[in-house]
Amino acid sequence: MTFRGAYFECAGPMGFWVKTFVALVMGDLLFAAALSIGISLLLSGI
Repeated sequence: MTFRGAYFECAGPMGFWVKTFVALVMGDLLFAAALSIGISLLLSGI
Protein backbone atom coordinates (compact mmCIF):
# COMPACT_ATOMS: atom_id res chain seq x y z
CA MET A 1 0.00 0.00 0.00
CA THR A 2 1.28 3.43 -0.87
CA PHE A 3 1.69 6.21 1.67
CA ARG A 4 -1.15 8.13 0.02
CA GLY A 5 -3.43 5.10 0.24
CA ALA A 6 -2.59 4.56 3.90
CA TYR A 7 -3.18 8.23 4.64
CA PHE A 8 -6.60 8.13 3.00
CA GLU A 9 -7.51 4.97 4.90
CA CYS A 10 -6.59 6.66 8.19
CA ALA A 11 -8.41 9.86 7.27
CA GLY A 12 -11.81 8.26 8.02
CA PRO A 13 -14.97 10.12 6.89
CA MET A 14 -12.87 13.08 5.80
CA GLY A 15 -10.97 10.82 3.42
CA PHE A 16 -13.49 11.41 0.64
CA TRP A 17 -13.14 15.19 0.85
CA VAL A 18 -9.34 14.94 1.08
CA LYS A 19 -9.31 12.65 -1.95
CA THR A 20 -11.55 15.04 -3.89
CA PHE A 21 -9.40 18.04 -2.97
CA VAL A 22 -6.17 16.27 -3.91
CA ALA A 23 -7.70 15.10 -7.19
CA LEU A 24 -8.76 18.66 -8.03
CA VAL A 25 -5.37 20.11 -7.12
CA MET A 26 -3.43 17.42 -8.98
CA GLY A 27 -5.75 17.79 -11.98
CA ASP A 28 -5.18 21.55 -12.02
CA LEU A 29 -1.41 21.05 -11.72
CA LEU A 30 -1.39 18.52 -14.56
CA PHE A 31 -3.51 20.83 -16.71
CA ALA A 32 -1.26 23.81 -15.97
CA ALA A 33 1.85 21.74 -16.69
CA ALA A 34 0.42 20.46 -19.99
CA LEU A 35 -0.62 23.99 -20.94
CA SER A 36 2.81 25.46 -20.18
CA ILE A 37 4.54 22.62 -22.06
CA GLY A 38 2.23 23.11 -25.04
CA ILE A 39 2.87 26.87 -25.09
CA SER A 40 6.64 26.41 -24.85
CA LEU A 41 6.53 23.85 -27.69
CA LEU A 42 4.52 26.25 -29.85
CA LEU A 43 6.95 29.10 -29.12
CA SER A 44 9.99 26.93 -29.86
CA GLY A 45 8.37 25.74 -33.09
CA ILE A 46 7.96 29.28 -34.43
